[in-house]
Amino acid sequence: MKRFFFCLWILMGALWAVSPAGAGWDERISLFDPIGPLFDPLEEAVPGLMVKGMARNWTRLASHERTRDPNRQVGFHRTKRFPSIEWLGELELRYQATPNLEIVNINNFLYDSAFRWDSGGPYSRSTRRELEYYHTTDRILRELYAVYYYGDMLDIKLGKQQLVWGKMDGKVIDIINPSDNRYSLASTSDNFEWTRVPLWMANVIYTFGDYYLQLLWIPDFEPNRNPPPDGPFRSISKPSRRSSIRTVNSLLTGDKPSQSFLNSEWGLRFNLVKGRWDLSFVYFYTWNDDPFRFRRGFEETLDLEGKVVERTFFLEPKHTRIHQFGLDLDQSFQLLGRNILVKGEAVYTLNSYFPVAGEPLREDGVKKSNQLLAAVNLETRFRGEITASSQLQLRHIFGYNSRMRTLGRPQEKDRLDVIFGVNKLFKFTDNRLGLFWTNYYIDSGSWKERFDVKYALSDYVDLMVRYWAFWGNHNSAYGMYKDRDEVEFFLKYEF
Repeated sequence: MKRFFFCLWILMGALWAVSPAGAGWDERISLFDPIGPLFDPLEEAVPGLMVKGMARNWTRLASHERTRDPNRQVGFHRTKRFPSIEWLGELELRYQATPNLEIVNINNFLYDSAFRWDSGGPYSRSTRRELEYYHTTDRILRELYAVYYYGDMLDIKLGKQQLVWGKMDGKVIDIINPSDNRYSLASTSDNFEWTRVPLWMANVIYTFGDYYLQLLWIPDFEPNRNPPPDGPFRSISKPSRRSSIRTVNSLLTGDKPSQSFLNSEWGLRFNLVKGRWDLSFVYFYTWNDDPFRFRRGFEETLDLEGKVVERTFFLEPKHTRIHQFGLDLDQSFQLLGRNILVKGEAVYTLNSYFPVAGEPLREDGVKKSNQLLAAVNLETRFRGEITASSQLQLRHIFGYNSRMRTLGRPQEKDRLDVIFGVNKLFKFTDNRLGLFWTNYYIDSGSWKERFDVKYALSDYVDLMVRYWAFWGNHNSAYGMYKDRDEVEFFLKYEF
């Protein structure tokens, strides 16, 4: 802990040192941009080139000394004091080759120093290698695409990219790119830009009047990257029985779809803007980003009396094809002299799979159903400084069966989430200082809270302190992590 604050002190001292001499503290902060001017000669030598980037530190500090872990069956297990001390650098190059052609390259460089500061953590060697730094070209080369503009009618974007369809907290129709979910419940929309997994795709938009039609062809496939088994936000619903489970792969496809044209993903979006209405209809023919494990047989070990002492199940993880139909709308209106912004999103998914308890052992142990995820968000401002928002999010399973399970617990037929937030900016700081409070509640009596204090030191430097708190029964979605509360420190420099 002392080393963290020592490094922060050194960083602030360096900020003072590289700022123009003779300037006051406020002026030094506002002029702090040591890297940006270094690229000015390059941009002048190469007309049409623009260089941008950032460097940030995101440190997560566990607020509990010890955490209960039923999987280890030893009462308490100490988690890492620092779940992460993440240093992320980004370099963005944009080159306007012609008035109609732009080439974009974005590279990310990540290093997590928590693995050096807190080497006693529970991570396995493979998990450490995956989370400690970006060690593959695929992760470093975050985006690389070319955009061709044909007048105001046609945009063609080819290459590795991320595409944002939805704008909701909770990712309703933000369904195109898979996600890096290493921090699971402690993830927020202000970090989605860096946690989406970019894909190689063709993205074509044709605009006519107040309408546009978007077509996607995605030959690339990447799965979600879920919380590591030894991380602070893995599922801890009940003790593991790994000794009784073996994973097998299909001889034809393995646990990922093969890279063939027939396995491509396809997307379609139709959008119209009329007055204050912004409305879209979307369709996505895709693969489920999380593999589902199908039961493919079992073996039993018997004692001398013929009784079963151990049963081993063989499970095959497979990504399954799904159809997703979605709706997105924005509308603003006046109510009692106040401007209200309404956002709504919904996605209907065909062919979702769920584990089913109590099926005969020779069956695959699953049930296929359709499900709906819908959300409505209302937002308004008070005196220009305070913003309040309220979001209702509903999940519904069609063809529900009471034997369905999720993480070993009974699956709910309906789940209602309520997200409420209040933000305040302070005019006397030129809106540089902001306080943010967000509450996430599930109707089963489980919730999490987020408290943020943000300060924009200048156009280049941002600071933030955030606190996460989890509440509820230890078997509930958020309550199982109630001893995983954490404080986050965030420092970002953009050039």
